[in-house]
Amino acid sequence: MKAVLDIGSNSVRLRCFSDGKIMYNGKITSQLGENMSKDGLLDENSKTRTTKAVKTLAEKAEELGVARGNILAFATAAIRNSKDGRAYAEVLEKETGVKIDIISGETEAEIGLFGALSGGDGAVIDIGGASSELAVKKDGKVIYSHSLPFGAVTLYDECGEDFDKIIAKTNELVKTYGQVPLLQKLVGIGGTATSVAHALSGQKTYVPEVIQGLIVKKEALKTLVLRLSVMTVEERNKIFADKKRARVIVCGGALLLAVLDYLNLDEFSASEADNLEGYCLFKTGAL
Repeated sequence: MKAVLDIGSNSVRLRCFSDGKIMYNGKITSQLGENMSKDGLLDENSKTRTTKAVKTLAEKAEELGVARGNILAFATAAIRNSKDGRAYAEVLEKETGVKIDIISGETEAEIGLFGALSGGDGAVIDIGGASSELAVKKDGKVIYSHSLPFGAVTLYDECGEDFDKIIAKTNELVKTYGQVPLLQKLVGIGGTATSVAHALSGQKTYVPEVIQGLIVKKEALKTLVLRLSVMTVEERNKIFADKKRARVIVCGGALLLAVLDYLNLDEFSASEADNLEGYCLFKTGAL
């Protein structure tokens, strides 16, 4: 049994694998990246929520037979980019017994590629809580990788519910991706991509098997984002079971839409397989 823990900017996730199969999939939304854009420091309440989430999921891994010292844990943008991120990671390691690998934006993009594409070629976009990674793989080699230091949570911190400001900011941000190699297909991973795919799937209950490979058309995404933008957070809560996701989904969806426009693509394919699989493959060579 292998256990992989992702300490993300929006949520903490645990996925356990055995003989290539997912044995457990758990997530706690702690929004570690919340309010970080104000002064570059991690919010104390966010750190408390995240520490509790890591402890809870580490205990679950132990129940499944994986010792805390053997959990493959990695941290992304909130810890990587914040002024006190490394200090918090040290405290988190001491309090939870879980060793944490603070990965670079480029590594985050690459493990997303490995996880979503199962070793094949293609392009992957991962709209996270505090960063958004775009990477392209061709002929077995990563030919492009860039991490944008903004995600759904940090974008919400800056723009709130001001939709005009959100659109202006996302259109400005995607230009920093620069010259992206010509691509025809894009795979979307992470909470924003899978959440909008679920909202457009027609399914009341989130079913991973339905989301995996689901094609999301740009026009359908645009209609959804516009509809969500005029709703209150309470109204969005009726669509998204995760209340914290409902708060930031307009920002994440708008950023994803801006990426599609920038790349001149009409759709993306949602993937449940993501950087958790990729990190496991990166560290051990197998699931």
